[in-house]
Amino acid sequence: MKKARLPRNKESGFFLGDIDIKKSIVAILILIFTFSLFAGSRVDGFVTDIYGEPISGVEVTIENMPLGEITNTSGYFHFYRMKNGDLTLKFSHIGYVEKKVKVHSGKKDLISLKVKLEDKEYILDEVKFIVDNSDSGVKTIISPRNIEDSKSENIMDLLKSSTNLNINSVNGVNTKISIRGAESNQVTVMLDGIEINSSMDGSVDLRAIPTDIVEKVEIYKGGDLKLSSKAVGGIINIITKESIEPIGFELGYNNKTYFSNRDRWEKSYSDNNNYSLSVSKNSENYGIIFSSSLSDNLNRWSYIDVARANEIIYINNDNIAKNRKNSDFKSFSTFAKIKINTMFSPTLILSSNIKKTGMPGWIGKLYYNSYIENEEYRGSFISKHNSGKFNSKLNLYGSYSEKKIVIDEPVTMFNGITKDFYRNFGLKYDLDYKDYITLYSGFEIKRDGVNSIKLKGDHKRDLASLYAQAEKKYKLPNLDHNLKFFIGGRFEYSSSNKKVEPFYSLGIVYDYRSSLFTIVNKSRYESTYRLPDFSSLFWFDNSGSQGNPNLLPERGVSVENGTYLTFNKYIDLTLSFELFSRNIEDLIVWQKKSNGIYIPINLNGGKIKGFDTGIDISFFDDNLKIKSNFSYLKTKTETNNHATDGKEIVYKPKTNLTINFDYKVDDITLSYRYTRVGETFLTTSNKFPEYPYSLSDLKISLNNIVFGNKLTTSLKLNNMFDEQYQVVYGFPMPGREIELGFKLKF
Repeated sequence: MKKARLPRNKESGFFLGDIDIKKSIVAILILIFTFSLFAGSRVDGFVTDIYGEPISGVEVTIENMPLGEITNTSGYFHFYRMKNGDLTLKFSHIGYVEKKVKVHSGKKDLISLKVKLEDKEYILDEVKFIVDNSDSGVKTIISPRNIEDSKSENIMDLLKSSTNLNINSVNGVNTKISIRGAESNQVTVMLDGIEINSSMDGSVDLRAIPTDIVEKVEIYKGGDLKLSSKAVGGIINIITKESIEPIGFELGYNNKTYFSNRDRWEKSYSDNNNYSLSVSKNSENYGIIFSSSLSDNLNRWSYIDVARANEIIYINNDNIAKNRKNSDFKSFSTFAKIKINTMFSPTLILSSNIKKTGMPGWIGKLYYNSYIENEEYRGSFISKHNSGKFNSKLNLYGSYSEKKIVIDEPVTMFNGITKDFYRNFGLKYDLDYKDYITLYSGFEIKRDGVNSIKLKGDHKRDLASLYAQAEKKYKLPNLDHNLKFFIGGRFEYSSSNKKVEPFYSLGIVYDYRSSLFTIVNKSRYESTYRLPDFSSLFWFDNSGSQGNPNLLPERGVSVENGTYLTFNKYIDLTLSFELFSRNIEDLIVWQKKSNGIYIPINLNGGKIKGFDTGIDISFFDDNLKIKSNFSYLKTKTETNNHATDGKEIVYKPKTNLTINFDYKVDDITLSYRYTRVGETFLTTSNKFPEYPYSLSDLKISLNNIVFGNKLTTSLKLNNMFDEQYQVVYGFPMPGREIELGFKLKF
């Protein structure tokens, strides 16, 4: 919210020669009263950052008094006289965490202060760009406020409603994620800094992570070596909550109904129910949070086969609406986090997820009885220690999961049951040092394992990594300009390729801050890679596909430059523009051979480049917000086949536009979101395009106080114009959806 600028203290003078005597007497009495009121101490001081660099433009105010000062280029401020008694000074700057300092006026004639402010994250509502000393990359953050406002039940729905990423569930099983044109298995998904992608195929189901346990979500579109070098397609890091309330209790319920113009509504279209419960307690000695969620969704809706993937086929198709079946989703999740408030802050995190998902198949090959059952258990022990200039964090973690696939289609004579077992465990240690120079370092060792009939038994892979990054910040003399340079490296060893792989990152951050505006520019280079997953390496021949144990890791180079301009006065406006390019060598693709068998191979590579641009503006004390993001992609394949060389990479939308309107009146919030996804290609020869589509979503939420407790009611209308579209050809997407949700907080 934009803050009104308070007037500065100014010395006043009086000229009595031509002023009426009555007015003069009144003025003198006011002056005497003023001096008697402010007969206490003088207060001055300097404001610096945590490295001792002066900060100009800091707003220094006194609580409950109409006085304010602005620090000069030396970070200096001064109040001539204060009233006697206890006072609270507040220090505010758009680039730093607000700080309050208490003083007692009257005992001393002069009180001199030295105040240090910590850098903070800039919030662009659902997008925050970072200019602090702990981060050097272009990063998007979904903040706690945005998670609450989204009224989303799980992470997949949250990312769909709060970002311009391409995220969908196209087959009823896993989540399809694309960051700047990357494939889903190239995107590293983390929970509290630990990778949770399946070692089998790189997949992850974001529907299984409820938003009730999430504090914030960090999105690194170009990767970050401090977290992982396996980020050819970027990183999504989900940070879980910690208990901060003395005691809290929350109940939630959500129902979804599919309501399309394609056919008559049936009662089964509304058999989609979600329940949630969370309990938290925080005391001087410990903090605990427990969350549980239950989902029982039939996911039945109508569709037609073609959805304009090819105009000729679409016109000549009967386009009879069909009923989507066997796509039900049942899930039960629990999460517990216990933290002991001691020197090393030991924290135990336990979670579980049990789910059953129907397999509807795809157009032309529908399944009616097939399903997948999953059981997943995770645990980690975290210990942190802060000792002045050093910060350390130790994380011991492990997971175990079982996956059962049942194919029971007697009509197609396709039957079978398989069971897969996954396990991993590891240790991760981070050590940071902040002084004249900032150093980040750490190491991680882990083992991934899978046992599956489809892979001819048991397979293991040991991984070890060591990383370090150095950063140095410079403040230009006599100017409100800052420069920061960083260079980092990460070294990875894998038992599968039996050698050490080096990766590097370097970049520069420039920022200028004034009372009128702030401008930040970030440039970053980073090298990454992705190991082949177990299914690509060891899938056994079943007369349709076969693994390739000779696959090489994919290697990527990411270059990005982002510029962000925020106006601090007169208007709440932020503009952003990001340029990026990503080159991938030894790209892994499944290709059909002359014998009809699909085998994964390494292609020469692929190139992706483009830009993201955004605007965020607020009016009427943040009651009206307008946000827009537009992205453009240019992709190119590099192959040895003249028919596909130089073509666009399949399923990569050229353009993506999102526009959000949010209007708040008292306890009612009205939100509208428009999404336009551009043309994509279905084949490597680029002969068949998937037509562009547009989606409109409307949301209304109401906050009430019921018997002293907060009740939030939300109504969402997704795809309100019943758009018929496909993200991947052969997998139709739902039409209009109506969601009604309640959340009661005690």
